[in-house]
Amino acid sequence: MKNQRKIHLKKVLLICCVAMVVGNVMVAYGDGMGFDVRVFPPENQRRPDSPGFDLLMEPGSEQVIEIEVGNVTEEPITLIIEIATATTDDGGTVHFRPREDVSRDSTLKVAMEEIATLENSIFELEGGQRVRIPVAIQMPEERFDGVLAGGIAILQYIDEEAAAVEEGAGMIINRFLAEIPVLLRQTEEPVLPELHLLGVHASQRNWRNIFAARLQNSEKMFINGMEVRAFISREGEVEVLYEQHMEQMQVAPNSNFTLAIPLGGQRFVAGYYDFHMEVTAQNGSWSFRERFYVSPEEAEALNATDVSISRTPLWIFIAAGGVLVVILLIIYMVLFRRKSKRTTDVALEKLMSQLYRE
Repeated sequence: MKNQRKIHLKKVLLICCVAMVVGNVMVAYGDGMGFDVRVFPPENQRRPDSPGFDLLMEPGSEQVIEIEVGNVTEEPITLIIEIATATTDDGGTVHFRPREDVSRDSTLKVAMEEIATLENSIFELEGGQRVRIPVAIQMPEERFDGVLAGGIAILQYIDEEAAAVEEGAGMIINRFLAEIPVLLRQTEEPVLPELHLLGVHASQRNWRNIFAARLQNSEKMFINGMEVRAFISREGEVEVLYEQHMEQMQVAPNSNFTLAIPLGGQRFVAGYYDFHMEVTAQNGSWSFRERFYVSPEEAEALNATDVSISRTPLWIFIAAGGVLVVILLIIYMVLFRRKSKRTTDVALEKLMSQLYRE
């Protein structure tokens, strides 16, 4: 990330999904985007003001929903459209698009991409062209309460090599993405979310030491307006060593994420620690306590790769070693001279003694 001359490291992904209602049509657009998206809510839409699809369907039923994408430029563009299950990132933001390196949550029985399908995923649009895209939904047969959450992601394809030649290697390439939420319900029965602490351990984020607390929402319901206060202390001690406070978070149904408590440039010290966290939200509250252990091997390995830890430069050790050598040499010379002088004095005394005897 430091070398912004490399085009593949300085790509910026802009999430430009702004929803507005125009009659019964919802429009997603954004400054600089080469496309717009329209959402057509069907009759079984639960909330007409929802910025996406929020449907009430019968178990086992089938339904086709539609979006419309349009090229708002005069040049041809290529759009990539994908279906994804809603996930939660480590900052407490819900995403309705595919995310790399995110594994399926253990409590997720049905993924959105398993029940919502597209005939095609790549669409090439001429300047000004608009296309309607059907999305087929097959509601699971098994009855459930709560919500299956996912979305439709529309990404404008950018040829990075061509953009690098056209814009220059020092320029930033903007990539535009629209996320359209898709929420599916079978009943209106209220469901409360359930937050779990899966574990706490020493870790790193962006090559900086953190205590990582893994949190999971195991129910088919969003956690909204969540505020977290987390504290780390030594085993059995009251003094707080590290803490984290985050608010206005949201957690997707059947998803997990990692809450980071940063060490702020400090080293890990091996031993037992106590973790304490208080969580409040619009639809729930939780309290967690857990004792965990950081081994000497873990501490040493993580400290060695933390880029924020202040380290003594090598030249200081070399200089200190040189000074020590000089000091030792001086001490040796002084002692050697004293010894030599004492030896000479003793020899002279013996010589004089012999002369007197004669």
